[in-house]
Amino acid sequence: MTDINLINTTLDCRYLILGLLGEGGMGAVYEARHLGTGRRVAVKVITSKLAQDEAVMARFEREARAAGAIDSEHIASVLDSGRDRATGLPFLVMELLSGEDVDQMLRRLGPLPPELALCIVGQACMGLAKAHDARVMHRDIKPANLFLARRDGGEITVKLLDFGVAKIQADEASEIQPELTATTNLIGSPIYMSPEQARNMKDVDYRTDLWSLGIVLYKMLTGRTPYRNSRGLGELIVAICSTPAPPLLHQAPWVPPEVAEIAHRALQIDRNARYQSALEMMDAVRALLPHGFSIREEMLRPLPDSIQADVPPSSVQRPNTEMPTRRPPTPAHTSRSWSDQGEPSPRRPPTPAHTPRSWSDQGELASRRPPTPVHTPRSWPERVTPFSQQSGLAMSGLEHRPDMPPSSRTVAGTSVPFQRTVIAGGQVAPVATRGRGRAAPILAAAALVAATGAGVGAWLVQKTTAAAPPAAPAAAAAPAAAAVPQGAAPGASAAPPVEIDPERLASFNPLPSVITTSGNPLTEEKIQLGRMLYYEPRLSRNHDISCNSCHPLDRYGADGMKVSTGHAHQSGRRNTPSVYNAAGSFALMWDGRFDTLEEQASGPLMNPVEMAMTPVRIEATLRSIPEYAKAFSRAFPNDPWPVTVANATKAIGAFERKLFTRGRWDQFLEGNPDALTNEEKEGFNAFVEVGCVTCHFGPHVGATMFQKLGLVRSWPDTMDRGRFEITKKPADFMVFRVPSLRNVAHTAPYFHDGSISSLQEAVRLMSKHQLGKDLSPATVDQIVVWLKTLTGEIPSEYIAKPDLPESGSNTPPPMAE
Repeated sequence: MTDINLINTTLDCRYLILGLLGEGGMGAVYEARHLGTGRRVAVKVITSKLAQDEAVMARFEREARAAGAIDSEHIASVLDSGRDRATGLPFLVMELLSGEDVDQMLRRLGPLPPELALCIVGQACMGLAKAHDARVMHRDIKPANLFLARRDGGEITVKLLDFGVAKIQADEASEIQPELTATTNLIGSPIYMSPEQARNMKDVDYRTDLWSLGIVLYKMLTGRTPYRNSRGLGELIVAICSTPAPPLLHQAPWVPPEVAEIAHRALQIDRNARYQSALEMMDAVRALLPHGFSIREEMLRPLPDSIQADVPPSSVQRPNTEMPTRRPPTPAHTSRSWSDQGEPSPRRPPTPAHTPRSWSDQGELASRRPPTPVHTPRSWPERVTPFSQQSGLAMSGLEHRPDMPPSSRTVAGTSVPFQRTVIAGGQVAPVATRGRGRAAPILAAAALVAATGAGVGAWLVQKTTAAAPPAAPAAAAAPAAAAVPQGAAPGASAAPPVEIDPERLASFNPLPSVITTSGNPLTEEKIQLGRMLYYEPRLSRNHDISCNSCHPLDRYGADGMKVSTGHAHQSGRRNTPSVYNAAGSFALMWDGRFDTLEEQASGPLMNPVEMAMTPVRIEATLRSIPEYAKAFSRAFPNDPWPVTVANATKAIGAFERKLFTRGRWDQFLEGNPDALTNEEKEGFNAFVEVGCVTCHFGPHVGATMFQKLGLVRSWPDTMDRGRFEITKKPADFMVFRVPSLRNVAHTAPYFHDGSISSLQEAVRLMSKHQLGKDLSPATVDQIVVWLKTLTGEIPSEYIAKPDLPESGSNTPPPMAE
């Protein structure tokens, strides 16, 4: 709430504050009247204390800018903003809405009739489509931010509220500014977050809003969200990122399968398998609503009593069909708790998923002879097929159109045929049967509660976009025969095949062969120059150290030393990471101080402990060598002064952007089931079951996040305090970049201090301190067997050392001191 009573006062000499609508920790929302026009408005006011917080004010201003950039009747209008001249309090003026939000309606009515839920989603899609066209992502879609506004004549309009965490996409030609909320906290409401948003990926796009809307649809239909935080935020994040949503029909068997399909399509972990735009999702909803998305007062009703009796008690509130005339006093800007409602109480067991239900014209349920049981699918939906109409369900408001041929839709790599059904007038609709799938394993997740309130950084960030190979097809996930790659032990083919659940592979991708960036386009001339500079010792003060000295390319880019030796035999503080596959890392160095290879290349050059050069000396050295002057002119033909430190680091970065080591793991992910042995597949399963996948996932099997070292059990050595030494934030104490596990068998010693030389010991310590688990030696050995499959092939021809040009007559001499 605000620390100043504003009721009956005038704000900024323009708005007379009439009364309080709601309040929270950040401030309050008031009803006010514009003194000039007489229009009644809602005014959001921030407390004077928070008004001094730059991050809060940046979010506040972003809300005004984001909502003000969109012209849609489905988005609450921002009319004005500023600071009160008398109190200095910042304020935001919005249209005054009469009605309630979806969260309040669900608490009042419980699960909603499918037609009403679809109408709400359809209108929300219309608002999102306008927002996305304006390059604005909402990033906090949840029931509390979908407002059901009354209009004259009894019609209800869905309006999107609270763009406080919205992201305005930069133009492709411009640089994207650092996100104000992307460093220390998850953005949005965790239960409604998409996998990429939960991981805090920097390339979150518009499809994240569609996932959140899918969660809202799921809750409107069932009364509960598919993911709950009963075991803490860490396991919630892992579940969102790795486990498909439970079949909606198991929670709400009365929902038509075609309606459930819309929710599950929006909730695909692979965002490429979701609806690709709000318009596409809106079209899917419209296909089931031939009369459009209009919502009338009489539609705001609970499910019939006969269904209410079978709804799990935690999913339904006591119905109160009177819609409030004014929104209860909850400030629009206040984020509600991310905890969902509790587990079902034992009052009455829910109806089994296979129990037949149908809608009658009066909205009641009628029983028919039992259909084929619905089984838990491995991924939703594994198959949806038409069912005999004679044994089907007569669903009120559903009409099957036999003239519509079965369609095919790709969901998570599987072609899903389905019969289209539209909500119209009480005729028989087809019922779906689903294939049986093996239950997905429960991942033993690390306690990632530190991501928000506890302040320990669990920032899962994926940032680089690349033309990566496609996700693994089903053939790789469930091979029909035992895998016997080259070099496998004799007799391996006689063993029964080991299966890997496709869900376990969903978080992994093959390595690309190159990762490009618009800031440093690759050319052959630039790459050739970068290769020469990588091996060039004259870029060091004493002409005795090159990039290859600490990152020897013929040894997987690691020198095998605990810490590397630099200028004048000085030792660094941290173990030297490999440069192979580094182009795909979201941040570089153990503390993440550099974002790109080009930035990182300049660090060792100027570091007094490493190569100990200065920009002036580097440029003087390169200009004094005629062949380098020519090479720079070829690599940067449009630059009148091509020989610069900036261009030198661009050339080195261009060379390193093609340093990738693809291997057998990539072959397996691309569909070759014989690329791994049974023993190696068992090792991967152990890696997932132990919980290592919590931090090590993606094409690089890591390098996608920061994490606290000693997350569950304290790390014994805290001399190196990690990112804290860069940011000085308490939340960054002992937080390091999670390393990639690519080529891990060849890049010992391990950890930031190079303190462990054994891969088995590194696995044991990580399990103990990060996951709180003491693994048996057999399990450790199993995991190590799989880790060795991450060894790739060194591109010998690409990394061959070139002939370096001779020094010129005025090339600066080496300096030992």
